[in-house]
Amino acid sequence: TALDLVREVAEDALALLVVGHNPTMGYLAELLDDGDGDEEASNALVMGYPTSAMTLYDLTGDWADLDEQGATIRAHHVPRA
Repeated sequence: TALDLVREVAEDALALLVVGHNPTMGYLAELLDDGDGDEEASNALVMGYPTSAMTLYDLTGDWADLDEQGATIRAHHVPRA
């Protein structure tokens, strides 16, 4: 799964950019949300994950330990033309 791949990131990586297609990216974005972050961003995930959507999370701990609801949403953005 996508989450399993994220867990394989080297411990010393300070940031990670995950790029992919739906429904995987939308599902992963919802799966990681711990509910403690930006409320507007969390609510936007429920409305779907359109093309080019981006979600920014904070993670405490190691990549290998990341689990469902294991990251805090800081921002969600959908570019518009």
